[in-house]
Amino acid sequence: MSEPKMPQETGGSQKKRRSDPLKPNRMVLLVSGATVTKLSPSKITKPKVGQKAFGLASIPEIWTVPFVVVKGQSSPSVEAIENALNAAGLKGQSNMIVRSSGVNESIDSRGVNDSLTCSRDKIVETISVLERERISNSAAGVVHWIIQESIHTVAKGHLSNERRISKVDRDWLAEIERSKGQAQESHPIAIRTWRDARIPEPGKIVCAFKENYVDGLETVARWAYARKLRVHFEWVWDGVHIYIVQADQSELEGVGVNPESVVAIPPHHDDLAVLQAFRSPIPEDYSRLPKLKNTNIYKRVGYDMNNFYILPKEDALSSLLTNEVVTEALSEDLRALTQRPLILRTDGSDIPSDQRTMLPRSDELRSEQAAVEWLLGEFVPTIRKLGLQNCSLSLIAHNFIPALSSAWCKADPDLRRVRIESLWGIPEGLYWYAHDVFDVDTRSLSVPQQDSCPDFTVHERTRYKSQFIAPDENGNWVVHKTAAGPDWSSSIPKQKWVREIAWATRRVAEEEGTPVVVMWFIGIPASIQSGQVLPWYHEVPDNSEFKAKAAPRKKSPNEKEFCISTREDWTRLRRLVDDGERVSRVTVNPKEPDLVRDRDFVQRLGSLAKKEDFVVELNGGILSHAYYLLTAEGCSVECADLFAADNEELEFNKLVRDKIPDMISTHGEQVDAVELKGEALVESLKRKVVEEAFEVYESKNTGELTSEIADLLEVIGAIQNVLTIEDEAIDRVKHAKVEKRGGFEKGLMLKKTALGSSVTKENDEKNLEFVFSNAEDLQVLKDVSDLPRSSERSNFDVRHSESGELEQQTTFSVPMYGQALGQVHLGEVGSEANEVLIDGQMERDGANIKFKIRLTTAPKQIELEL
Repeated sequence: MSEPKMPQETGGSQKKRRSDPLKPNRMVLLVSGATVTKLSPSKITKPKVGQKAFGLASIPEIWTVPFVVVKGQSSPSVEAIENALNAAGLKGQSNMIVRSSGVNESIDSRGVNDSLTCSRDKIVETISVLERERISNSAAGVVHWIIQESIHTVAKGHLSNERRISKVDRDWLAEIERSKGQAQESHPIAIRTWRDARIPEPGKIVCAFKENYVDGLETVARWAYARKLRVHFEWVWDGVHIYIVQADQSELEGVGVNPESVVAIPPHHDDLAVLQAFRSPIPEDYSRLPKLKNTNIYKRVGYDMNNFYILPKEDALSSLLTNEVVTEALSEDLRALTQRPLILRTDGSDIPSDQRTMLPRSDELRSEQAAVEWLLGEFVPTIRKLGLQNCSLSLIAHNFIPALSSAWCKADPDLRRVRIESLWGIPEGLYWYAHDVFDVDTRSLSVPQQDSCPDFTVHERTRYKSQFIAPDENGNWVVHKTAAGPDWSSSIPKQKWVREIAWATRRVAEEEGTPVVVMWFIGIPASIQSGQVLPWYHEVPDNSEFKAKAAPRKKSPNEKEFCISTREDWTRLRRLVDDGERVSRVTVNPKEPDLVRDRDFVQRLGSLAKKEDFVVELNGGILSHAYYLLTAEGCSVECADLFAADNEELEFNKLVRDKIPDMISTHGEQVDAVELKGEALVESLKRKVVEEAFEVYESKNTGELTSEIADLLEVIGAIQNVLTIEDEAIDRVKHAKVEKRGGFEKGLMLKKTALGSSVTKENDEKNLEFVFSNAEDLQVLKDVSDLPRSSERSNFDVRHSESGELEQQTTFSVPMYGQALGQVHLGEVGSEANEVLIDGQMERDGANIKFKIRLTTAPKQIELEL
């Protein structure tokens, strides 16, 4: 790997970071029809060459391979492309790769269009194929084409410090893509200038071993960090060098919406005139309507609730549901109620429990006309679709409550810990989006007094929140992109609010005598509400039989993933399944407001996932409507982050470093530990050597290797201390073995040995092949896939047991690092039995071994009478 060169220091000061966005630094050849144009750096723009080509032209030239750009839809000539390739220094007969470079193909649309490898004489034809097959998307704009020499790929991956990856630009994530035979790997790179303030001078990125890829990519990360860039790089390793093949700069940090900016205080109006169709709630309503029943509990807990207005199923509502007629009395009421933004919600005493989630609810209604359109366009059709028109329905009206954020909080009257999941904006729809998590220990099984809340222990996981639902300027609840800053900030900004929510939710659970999940509004303006947090609705969780499962950080190389962001994606997924394609995992990241709240979509997704046996992965939490509805369909659901969701005991029974129990206890977990001495300590240290040795084996890069070798040496040193083995004694034995047997510098693998027979000449000639010499023509193996399989030994034995029964015994051995056993013939037991075959696969988790065994009966030849 190339060493970063130190800049010349002046006066002992370090070179300061400067904001320096990606901009071209070299000439690019552009092919348009039969013309080849040389674009100087100042003439290169994204409209002229596309996003990818612009990025490649902006990084050090030595980091990538030469390329030319073919203008999109320009009918390029073969001769013009050939001239451009020659001028760029691409004169061989190597295969070429044709890649899209869309004008609007930004970092968010990476991978939308395919790339193809072809011979040099097929470039024009390949461009035509890609132009026909590329996804039709008006937002993609014009798509140009990059032509480069195809790099022999041993491994490839990504390097990024995008905001979704890291809160600060100095923290990077290097990743190897999963592929056939290659699992996904990721490794953090932290740029710490107090430790190493060098700004590298770009050189060839040499990488002799895959384990060195992080070291090579750190040079790239330092180069970008010095320029205050947030970039997503793609890289390829050919076994010798790392090449950067794509560089996408993230959007400027000013792009996005601050959640505080959309918390609008509605205008104040005088008291309403006398309502005709709506009425104030009566005591019977609080027992008849579950959503009002909740408010009575909140009042007992100590919260002042908003004014509610009820439209029972009498003349106005019956006329609406039966004849789709809005009576004059209802119109007059809607005109009065919408003087301030109004919300209409559906409730009823006899609605089936499985249909209560996601009943019709309006956005902000700011006029009589908007309210009528919602009633006729959404409320009535949905009620009829659900078959609820004959139920005892009511509409509940209340003024919209502006809030900074929202949360779901789960509490159990018999548990002291409380879970809160919160995000910016409105808890709209199915609650799909990434959230912050608070795990609150209330320190007592009895609900404490409110003034003791400061004693609560709060553990927080703040997550990146790229989007949220909030009203736009017209009152429509839409998806907003979160601005930089709030995207990584806590969505419950005050710890006292966290404690209050935990305390009050436990009070509600105690009142109900059952576990509850309460929805909260947070950060309500003081001019609207005296308290700035408010409970609004709760329900009893009904999926207790489902155990939350975390999505794996490292995905299998054999998994096929699919992401649903739009209804078009949902249609494409169903089409793929209908065509017989196997999908392993579907992630849901909706960007369309109507998809966000579509209950029918989530139920159909859950049904399809169960039928086709794929996993649905959520960014939202386990308290979300999406999680409940999907698990109710019986499909496999995994969540991206299950911080503090697992309440089970974890049993380790292994030796740990001295300070580990105290560190775990500091983070709020209970710890049970014992002290080892004597033979128990020696035996445990020996086991620890095995554990640490396997962690060395599993290390994927030099950073991990350095850390794991340090752990291994620490354990070995502990054994020396306990048994008083001196370093000098080890050194003497080490040097003696090197003197007699040599070291490991030559990298020699012993394949096999043979002892020639002194009785027969049958194998004499063959045995000559095994005579080892220091000849220079030894076969050289470089790839892991070329390594020969370790020898397998198996033995099949048939015997009679003590009781006289005929039984079989099989023994086999495989190497500890996890090689498949393969197929072993177990032979026959008894004259009538078929031959039995065994397929075995060993998996290792650290120093633990797991065998998967499959026994099958070999097919038997059918005997035919001839």
